[in-house]
Amino acid sequence: MLTLKAGGIYKHAFLTELKDEVGTPGGATIEAVAELERKGFRAAVMSAMEQCFEKTKALSRKNN
Repeated sequence: MLTLKAGGIYKHAFLTELKDEVGTPGGATIEAVAELERKGFRAAVMSAMEQCFEKTKALSRKNN
């Protein structure tokens, strides 16, 4: 469950509800997301964020 801010109001939504709210009625968005998954996009983003986190920790240690 996520907490989203829509028009200044926080609400809770399940991922399936979020998907339905942002996707196109014909399914073009879902097709694009499926292709990103097939190509390993999620793993690439997670790896990039881990690298960013490690670099930020190193820089923080260096500056303190």
